[in-house]
Amino acid sequence: MDVTVEYARILFPYLIFASLMALFSAMLNSFNRFALAAAAPSLLNIVGIMALGLGAGLGDALLAGFLNKISMLVGLSVHLDPSPKLAADIFIFAILFSGLLQAGIVAWGVARAGLSLRLRFIAWGPGIKDFFHLLGPGILAGGVVQINIMAGGIIASFQDGARAHLYYADRLYQFPLGLIGVAISVVLLPKLTAALKKNDGSAPGLVDESLITAMFLTLPAAFGLAVLAEPIIATLFEHGRFTAQDTAATAAALIGFAAGLPAYVLVKIFSPSFFARLDTRTPMRLAVLSMVVNITISLIFFPIHGHVAIAWATAVASMVQAAGLIIIMWWRNYHQWRPALVMRLVKLLLASMVMAMLLFFLPRIAGGDWLARFLDLSLRVGLGVGVFVVMVLGLKVVRVSDISRWRGHSS
Repeated sequence: MDVTVEYARILFPYLIFASLMALFSAMLNSFNRFALAAAAPSLLNIVGIMALGLGAGLGDALLAGFLNKISMLVGLSVHLDPSPKLAADIFIFAILFSGLLQAGIVAWGVARAGLSLRLRFIAWGPGIKDFFHLLGPGILAGGVVQINIMAGGIIASFQDGARAHLYYADRLYQFPLGLIGVAISVVLLPKLTAALKKNDGSAPGLVDESLITAMFLTLPAAFGLAVLAEPIIATLFEHGRFTAQDTAATAAALIGFAAGLPAYVLVKIFSPSFFARLDTRTPMRLAVLSMVVNITISLIFFPIHGHVAIAWATAVASMVQAAGLIIIMWWRNYHQWRPALVMRLVKLLLASMVMAMLLFFLPRIAGGDWLARFLDLSLRVGLGVGVFVVMVLGLKVVRVSDISRWRGHSS
């Protein structure tokens, strides 16, 4: 408890850096400059991994000696004694430093773009009033995700190891979500806003293209995570104190998260259609509904199925939220499900299911060591990607030119 409180106090300024990074990133995104804002968060991982590598590689005694020499070189009268906690201390301060780097790099990007940001008094007017009118529901809609995570963590704490199993599964589930859903959502919002302002009829096409692009990447990822849950977790995590029982428990949670991955990506794709129309209340209400569904299902089924119920509750809640957005968009004529679009989505689903069946029945490479697991997983992933791409090209869901165009847009 004492160590956790100490680290929370050290990391608190990170919130300031993260807020500045969000502000500068939004400025860049509004001018269709996405690369720097998208790359900045990776500094958290890079600096964190370097700090962990330093602590693990040198050991307590060498790490203390190394840091003491550096402090002498820079003129600091600091002497550190070898301690098992020293490596963790270095990691925490490295994370704080990474926040400064993240804010700094996007601030540099803003300056390069010729945008100025200075503090000055602004009189209250319609624009400021509208901003705060939209901000409140937007904060609540975004905060619901954090409330769900907190509530799930509290419920899971009644089962030994459940929080850890959910955490490891969530890391794998968040990877395609951030890579696909969040990335497309960030790019779609300013483009959709501009299209609606022009009123040139291009907005539905933007949503359709974003939807096909997202599902082309998300559906095989979701099926792949579900079918390969145990091999993925065993290869990545099953060493040290992470046992085969932990692999099985984490894999069960990952399957639940994977089931809701397409729905959650759909939420990211369809929400900008409301935000671009200055409607933050509808996504907020649906987010609150998903929170109620999530917590209710978790409380009902946790005593029976343990932490797996929390993962599936997250999936069902995301499905409810996505279905609500789809129905309201259709009702308000924001988006129409043309037969050609539906057929392409059905074909993507079919290709993903065939890929999953192949991976499920494919014999495994013999051997229980890490190398055998790695080779088996690599073979399955490579074969799965190849089969899926061949099928979508054969079914004419996408063309090679489409993939090239998506790569061009992403750059």
